Amino acid sequence: MLRSLIHYWRMHLAVALGAAVAAAVLTGALVVGDSVRGSLRELTLERLGGVDLALTGQRFFRAELAAELAERTQGRAATVAPAILLQGSAVHAESRARASGVGIQGIGDEFLSLFGDGGETARILSEAEGGVFSPAVINEPLRAALGATVGDDLLIYLKRWSEVPRGSLLGRKDTGSVVETVRLRIAGVIPERGLGSFSLSVHQTSSYNVFVPLAALQKALDQEGTVNSLLVARDTDDATDGASAAGALDDELQAVLRAEDLGLKAVARDGYLSIESGEFILKSSSIRAVDEAAADAGAATLPILTYLVNRFELGDREVPYSTVTALDVEAVSSFGELALVDGSPASTLGEDEILLNQWTADELGAAVGDRLDLTYFVVGDREDLREETTAFTVAGIVPIAGLAADETLSQEYPGIAGSGNMADWDPPFPIELGRVRPVDEEYWDDYRDTPKAFISLDTGRRLWRNRWGELTSIRVASDSLEDFRRRLVDNVPLEASGLSFQPVKELGLAASGGATDFAGLFVGFSIFLIAAAAMLAALLFSLAVEQRVSEVGLLRAVGFPDRRVRGHLQTEGGLLAAIGSAIGLAGAVGYAALMIAGLRTWWLPAVGTSRLELHVQPATLAMGWVISVLVVLLAIWLRLRRLRRVPTPALLAKVSEVADTRAGRRARWTAMIALGLAAVLIVVAFATGKTTDPALFGSAGPALLVGLLALFALRLGAAGGKGLERPGPGALMRMAASCGARSRGRSILAATLVASASFLVVTVAAYQTDFRRLELDRESGTGGFQL
Repeated sequence: MLRSLIHYWRMHLAVALGAAVAAAVLTGALVVGDSVRGSLRELTLERLGGVDLALTGQRFFRAELAAELAERTQGRAATVAPAILLQGSAVHAESRARASGVGIQGIGDEFLSLFGDGGETARILSEAEGGVFSPAVINEPLRAALGATVGDDLLIYLKRWSEVPRGSLLGRKDTGSVVETVRLRIAGVIPERGLGSFSLSVHQTSSYNVFVPLAALQKALDQEGTVNSLLVARDTDDATDGASAAGALDDELQAVLRAEDLGLKAVARDGYLSIESGEFILKSSSIRAVDEAAADAGAATLPILTYLVNRFELGDREVPYSTVTALDVEAVSSFGELALVDGSPASTLGEDEILLNQWTADELGAAVGDRLDLTYFVVGDREDLREETTAFTVAGIVPIAGLAADETLSQEYPGIAGSGNMADWDPPFPIELGRVRPVDEEYWDDYRDTPKAFISLDTGRRLWRNRWGELTSIRVASDSLEDFRRRLVDNVPLEASGLSFQPVKELGLAASGGATDFAGLFVGFSIFLIAAAAMLAALLFSLAVEQRVSEVGLLRAVGFPDRRVRGHLQTEGGLLAAIGSAIGLAGAVGYAALMIAGLRTWWLPAVGTSRLELHVQPATLAMGWVISVLVVLLAIWLRLRRLRRVPTPALLAKVSEVADTRAGRRARWTAMIALGLAAVLIVVAFATGKTTDPALFGSAGPALLVGLLALFALRLGAAGGKGLERPGPGALMRMAASCGARSRGRSILAATLVASASFLVVTVAAYQTDFRRLELDRESGTGGFQL
C-alpha cells in the first residue's frame, strides 16, 4: 500500500516537474524580452539626458535663435541649448591611433545643464581654457580606442561646411576644401555614462565623443556666432505628446527665423527685390516659397537661371567662358528693357533660339538665323564632369544696354568673382586659360560677368537643372524688403529646409524595443524545449492515468458520466500544472539571467551593447504562468480524450487504449505531406545553392522530423503482435515494435520527445560548426580533401 502511494505521488510530482520546466523556459524567454527592452529604454534615457526635442540642421544658422526661441516658449521649453554637432574622426597626435565615427560636440553651459553630470565637464573645460590648443573632454571608449591620456594632443578631422553643394559644378572637391583639421588638448576623460554616452542617433553601440567649448569650435570652423543644432528640454508640466510639442516649437521657430537662417538672401535693388541662395542655386522648396510670398503680396516675378558656359562656336570662331541667362522674355517688362538693336522689343524665344549681345555677335560674325553651338559642363550621376553641346539658332541681337547690361543677372561664381582679370580665375572646375584672348579680358574689364546671351527659361531648366535646384535668382517687383522677407520665411517649409524639430526622446523610447522582438525570438529558440516539457508532462500524466484506469472504469460503471470523470482528472492535472508552473517561475528568472549574461558576452552583436540588466515584471511572470498552465492543460486534455474510446469493461480490465482505425490513415497522410514538403525544400536548396540557408533548414528540418515520426507511428500500427513467431534476423526489432504498439500513443509521445531533443542538439551543434574549414581537416570525413 505504501509503495503504491509513493509511486502515485512520484508520478504526480513528475507531472508538476514537467510543468515547471515549461514555465521556466517560456516565462524566462518573456523575461529576456522585458530585460532587453528595459535596458535599451534606460540606455536611451541616459544617452539623451534632459533632451526631449532636437533640431539638427543641414546648415549653420544664428546661435541667437536659441535665446529668441526660449523667450517665445516660456512655460513650454525649460531649456533651449545651441550646439554644434558633427561627425568626424579622431587621431592621437603622437601614436597616430585613429578612431572613426566620432561625435564632435561644440557645447556651452545650456547644453551641459541638460545632463546631471555636466557640471564636472564644465569645470574641466573652464579650468583648461587659455592654453595654446583648445581643451577637449573625451569619453572612456574613445580614450581606450586611442590609448590617450589627459594632456595628450588630439587631431580631429571633420567635413568642412560649404554653402555651395560639393557635388555641383561649383562645389570644391579637393581635400583641403573638404576636410577641416582641428588640434585639441585632452583636458579630461569622462565615463560612458550620462553625458559621456550622449548621442541623438538611435543605436545601442558605444559612442565615441569629443566635447569642445562652443566658442572654440566656432572659431576653428570659421563659424563665429552660428550653430547647426538646437536641443530642447521640455517643461515638466507640458503634457502634450512629442510630435505635437515639436510641431508647436516649429511654429515658434518660424516666427523668429530670418531669411539668412534658411540660406536665402533678399537684396533690394532699383525698384525690385532679388531673392538669391547662399548655396548659389535655389531649391525647389525655396522657389515655391518665393512664388507664394509674391502671390500674397500681389507682386510680379522674374525667374532667372544664369550658367557659365565653356564656349560659343560658329564656324571657325569661338568665344570662351561666358555667362548665359535663361529667362522668360514676356516677364521682363516689369524689371527692365530687353530690346533688339533696331529698338524693337525682344520676342518670346523658342526651344532652340538664342539672343546674342552685340559684342558676342561681332566676335562670332553671327547674324540672325545663323546656327551656333553652345558647349558647357554638366555633372553626371556619379558627380563626374562631362562636356555637352547644344545647337541654337540666333533669333536676335541685343545691345549691351538695359537688362542686357545688368551684371547682377549672374551670381558671384566661386573662384571667379572679384578677380582682376580672367587669368586670375581659380574656379572649382577645369578651365583652359589658353583659350582666353585679349578681347575677352577687355570684356571682363568693362562688363565683368554680364551675360553674353539669353535663352528661354524652359530650355535653361532642361539643360542645366540638377538635384540641388533649377534657378539662380528670382526678381520680385516689390520695394518692401522687410515685409517680403517676413512673407518669404513664413512660406518656407521648415522640414524641406532641414530646420524642423524632432521628438528624439519619444522616438528613441519607441525604438528602444529594438528591431528584434527578443521575447518572440527566445520563445522561438525554446519552442522545442517548451514542447518537450509539455510532452513530458503529458507522458507522465498518461502513466499516472494508466495506473488508475480501473478507477476510471469503476466510476463509469457506477453511473458517473464520462465527462465528469475526465473533468475530475483534468482538474487534478490542472492543479498539478498550476503548482509546477508556479515553482517554475523561480527557474524562469534564473533562465533569463543566464540568457542576459549570454547577450552581454557570447551574443553581443545581437543587441550591440553589453549594458543589459535583468528586468523582472510581475505582469510578465503572471502571463508566463498562465500560458504555461494552458500549454500543459492542453497536452493533458488531448491525452484524456483518448479515454472516451475505451469501453468500460476494458478500463476495468486495466486496458488504457484501443486501436483507432483512423490513426493509420492520418499517419500515412501526415508522412506523405511532410516528407513531400521536405523533399521539395531540399531540392530547392540544392538548385539555388542555398544549402546553408537557415530559413530553408528551419522549414525542411522540422518537416522531415514530422514525416519520420509519422512513419514511426505507421510502423507501430502495422506491428501489432505480428511477427513474434518468426525467429531470425530482425526478431528483436519486431519484438520492440510489437511491445511499443501495446501503448501506441505513449510510445509515439516518448519517441517524439527524444527525437525533438536530438533534433535541437544536432541543429545547434551544426550551426556552431564551420564546414568550410572542417573539410580541410585531415581528421574530418573528407580526409582533408575538397574533392
